[in-house]
Amino acid sequence: MAIRLTELSELLGLFYEGVVDAKRWEEFLNQACKHLNYNKAAFSFHDAQNRRPTVGASVGITSREVQEFESYYGSRNPAAADAAASALRNGSWHSVNQLSRHPEYLDSEYYEDFLRPHGLFHSAMSMASIDSRYLTTLMVVRPRASGVLGNDAAQFIELFTPHMARAFQIQAKLDTLNVAAESTSAALDRWDTGLIALDRHARVVGMNAAAEAMVKTQRALLIRQDTVAAVDEAQQPQLNKLIAESVRTGDGLGMGAGGALQLQGKDSTPVSIVVTPFRSERLFAESRPCALLFIVDPSAKPLARKTLLRVLYGLTPAESRLVSLLLEGLDLKIAAEHLRVTTSTARFMLKQVFHKTSTHRQSQLIRLLSSLPGDST
Repeated sequence: MAIRLTELSELLGLFYEGVVDAKRWEEFLNQACKHLNYNKAAFSFHDAQNRRPTVGASVGITSREVQEFESYYGSRNPAAADAAASALRNGSWHSVNQLSRHPEYLDSEYYEDFLRPHGLFHSAMSMASIDSRYLTTLMVVRPRASGVLGNDAAQFIELFTPHMARAFQIQAKLDTLNVAAESTSAALDRWDTGLIALDRHARVVGMNAAAEAMVKTQRALLIRQDTVAAVDEAQQPQLNKLIAESVRTGDGLGMGAGGALQLQGKDSTPVSIVVTPFRSERLFAESRPCALLFIVDPSAKPLARKTLLRVLYGLTPAESRLVSLLLEGLDLKIAAEHLRVTTSTARFMLKQVFHKTSTHRQSQLIRLLSSLPGDST
C-alpha cells in the first residue's frame, strides 16, 4: 500500500525539524521505520571518495555495527562510488533493491562479512550531495524474512530524496554560520573593551566577557530590567538619548550616527561609553541587534580598528584599508591610488561600506568610525 499523504507530511515535518535540532533525526528514523515496516535505518555522511563514512543518526543498529561500518566496512561498499558519482552529477540518487541480487555485492566482503551477518538484506537507499565534496545517505533495511520492499518504500524514497538534498544543504550553511558566530564570539570575549548589543527596544541581547565583568562591578553602569543604566543617575538622560538615537538608526528609522560620553563611576577615573547603530540583515532573528554599546577602559590597550571593523561590520580587508585612508583625510581618488584600484572600484567599495555600516554619506561614515574604540594599526 502506498504511503499516505498525512504520513509523508508528518515524516517530512520531523525531518526538517532536524535542520535546527539534530536530535530530531532519530525521531524521524523511528517514525519512518514504523510507517514503512523497516527494522533498521541510518543517516550516514561521506566524502566523495567514501573514505571516511560516518553514521550521523540511527535506529535498530547496535553500537558495534556502527563501529564496524565507520572503521572498515562502510568504505568498502562496492556500489558506493557509482552512487556517489551519480549523486554529485545529478544532485541526488536513490534505489530500492534486494542486495543479494546485485553481482557487485555477492562476492564482496562488504556483503559477506557485514550486510548478511547483520541481516541487512532488503534495502532502500537515498543519497544526496551536500556540496562538491560531501554526500549524505539515508538507508533503511529489513531482514530477508520480512519480504521485499514494496511500492511504499519506492514511493517514499523517490519523494524524500530531493527534500534530503535541500535540508542538508541548508544545514551545511547553518553550520558555517554557527562556526563563524562562535569564532566571532570567542574573539570578542578576548577583547578588553566591553561590548553590549541592544535590540530595537534598547534591551540587552548580548554582552562579551569584558562587558559582563564591568557590569558586575557596577563601576559606572549596570543592567536594570534588561536595559543599560548609569550608576550616576544625573547622566542617565544623556545616555538614554545616545542609545535611543542609535537604536532608531539601526532599526532603519533614523540617520543618527550615535556618539560618546564619559560616565563617572565609583572612583575618580571615568569610563568612556561609545554607542553606535548596527544594522542586521537577519530579518527573522528573534532578538536582532540595532545598536552596539562599547565600554572603554582608559587603562586598557586599544584595539586595532581594522579588526573591529572586520568583526562587527563584515568589512573586507580592502574595505577596511579604504576607510582607514579616508579617516586619514585622503579623498576617494587618492585613496584609490593607494589601493591601486580605479576610482570607480573605490566608489563601489565605499557604497558597500555604507550598506554594511548603515550610513549614507562619507561624513556620516567618518563620524561613526571616528567614535569607535581602537587605534589605527
